[in-house]
Amino acid sequence: MELPAIAFPSPTFYEVIVYFGLAVLGIFGNLLELFILHWARSSSNQKHVFMLRCMSINDLIVLVGMMSQLFVSIRWPNTQKSVWSCRIRVLWRFFEMCSGCVAVVMAVERWVAITKPFFFYEKVRIHGPIVSVLARFYNVRSVYVIWG
Repeated sequence: MELPAIAFPSPTFYEVIVYFGLAVLGIFGNLLELFILHWARSSSNQKHVFMLRCMSINDLIVLVGMMSQLFVSIRWPNTQKSVWSCRIRVLWRFFEMCSGCVAVVMAVERWVAITKPFFFYEKVRIHGPIVSVLARFYNVRSVYVIWG
């Protein structure tokens, strides 16, 4: 059983300009955040800097990817209906959700630090087992996306 195709209207010229302007602003903001995080090194909040850097890199990947896919779909309209276009869009959504997951992890980490300080000191601090497993997962995922 084949599903009927859904026709999406292509964006107007002004919508493309607005999307492009917002994407450029977001890319500039994320690059500025990475620059500030690089130069404002502090030994007291290494974990927060790490998580902010992860979130900023995820947002940057999403912005650059979605903007490039928008221009490809405008230049070659037939690519919108391909399976690979859908798969690439799902990949951008994955990075977008990972950025939200980093924000949730930061909120949960602060909640644990406030409500259960002894557990936090034993398990969650920067050299604890939970943070080292999360850091390894993020590094493996980044290498897989870049080289895989």
